[in-house]
Amino acid sequence: MNNTDRYCSFSIRTDCPHCGNPLPLNGPLKAPVCSSCQQTVELPERVLHRAMVYYGEAFDAPGGTYGPSSELPSGFTIKHTICVEQPLCGRCGEALPVADINTDTNGTM
Repeated sequence: MNNTDRYCSFSIRTDCPHCGNPLPLNGPLKAPVCSSCQQTVELPERVLHRAMVYYGEAFDAPGGTYGPSSELPSGFTIKHTICVEQPLCGRCGEALPVADINTDTNGTM
């Protein structure tokens, strides 16, 4: 991994405006479906943009963690934690061997 590579993990959620239960934002979706009430939630574009802006702030934060915090863009409360860390395997949680990845190619690891 060269010193220009930067990695972090995001945990972002809001509350469903229909039922009030937590609504994880597991990707850049404009209209996630609440797993509790099955209602589609139309997110303003600024909601995810606002959380992504804090990506750079995590690298300067003590301990490499930014959050948890709440923001109120467009009437939604966003709770997020951003941690500076090497990418981890989604199955076992072990660190992925990013130093071995050729950054001049596209592909699946």
